Amino acid sequence: GGLGEAGPSDGLADADVRLAGLRLFQYDLEGCERLARRAGEIAEASGAEGARIWAMGFVGSAVAGRGNEEGLNLLDRSFEEAVTAGFYSIATNMLVNSLGARYSYGRAAEVLGRLVLFERLPPSSSVVMMRGLTEANALAAGGQPARAAELHSRGLEDRRGVGVVTLVERGAVMMVGELTK
Repeated sequence: GGLGEAGPSDGLADADVRLAGLRLFQYDLEGCERLARRAGEIAEASGAEGARIWAMGFVGSAVAGRGNEEGLNLLDRSFEEAVTAGFYSIATNMLVNSLGARYSYGRAAEVLGRLVLFERLPPSSSVVMMRGLTEANALAAGGQPARAAELHSRGLEDRRGVGVVTLVERGAVMMVGELTK
């Protein structure tokens, strides 16, 4: 079934998870889900716990992105499992995806109430930046564009300062989209 002679491995599971993430960034939700499900199967077979959790989250992201709120349950579960296992970068990724899906469903007030979940992660510049971007987008989606623009501007400078250009560009596009609705 495509695994070749080597069989399932942590490396193969990680590769498929990363490819699923790239598909998600390209808004290829079907491709993301397909690769994430395969990564999850490989991770299960090889005992790659981090890859399994991350794959579950990307399945959730793809499912939620197609309008099925069941994806939120998978995202929330992947966040909880990642925090419990100490996979904090995966937890951060899945929390941001979960909250992003919620404000795309018009649940900005819920996102603002769930920002407290960032406190379960060890402090880092990444966590601070992602919390700020998430809060700004939720405020914009919730009808508070002035406060959102203030937070977003501050966050853009922070992200530029650490060289996170892709996130800066994506955040700016999202903010313009929310402010022009």
